[in-house]
Amino acid sequence: MQILTILTTTAALIAGAASQSCPPSEFIFARGTTESGTLGSTVGPSMQSALKRAIPTMTITGVVYPATDDFEISSAIGARWLVDYVKRRAAECPDTKFAFGGYSQGCQVFHKARAGLAETQYTDRFIGATLFGDPYMMAVGTLARVPPYWVGKIMDNCARGDPVCGGGSNFLAHITGYTSSTFRTSAEFLADRLAGRAGNAKSPLSGHDETLPDYTPTLPAWA
Repeated sequence: MQILTILTTTAALIAGAASQSCPPSEFIFARGTTESGTLGSTVGPSMQSALKRAIPTMTITGVVYPATDDFEISSAIGARWLVDYVKRRAAECPDTKFAFGGYSQGCQVFHKARAGLAETQYTDRFIGATLFGDPYMMAVGTLARVPPYWVGKIMDNCARGDPVCGGGSNFLAHITGYTSSTFRTSAEFLADRLAGRAGNAKSPLSGHDETLPDYTPTLPAWA
């Protein structure tokens, strides 16, 4: 009886620890080029603050990657980390839902990771993504092509004049064009998605107004 009690207590403690380490939802963000830390110094912390107000129980995680100006290699490293991390976390936390975000090169990380994420069994737990200053808008016309389960789930913000995503000529817009209202709207969009509401994926910013097409991008194969 004593052994059974000990085993039961131990199991309860393990279950409790697991529930504490597995939040209801997690936001995984990739910072911009040369930014420090894992969330960066501009968009990431601002989005974190907005999400803490909109979804207090959501955990915020930064993608671990170089974020150097060797864009293709750097973003590929970030994409691999993101795919591996989500696979592991999703397996550990069967009830956790995931949201994604990126700024500048961080958007490339997300787009490249989508190919690997699509091959998992967890796509029904991806609630949405909010992107800022997305280079793929310029590279592919309307950012990267997305598979059906992402349609309506991505809010792609491009500040007016931002040359990285909208073809403008004011690079300062890429740095300062994303304001508290942008982050609030983006966080509310993810909160709607988490609550089971469709949410409005159209960004309030007018730097780029095209909607996302429904097709799959050509991205690296994932082992």
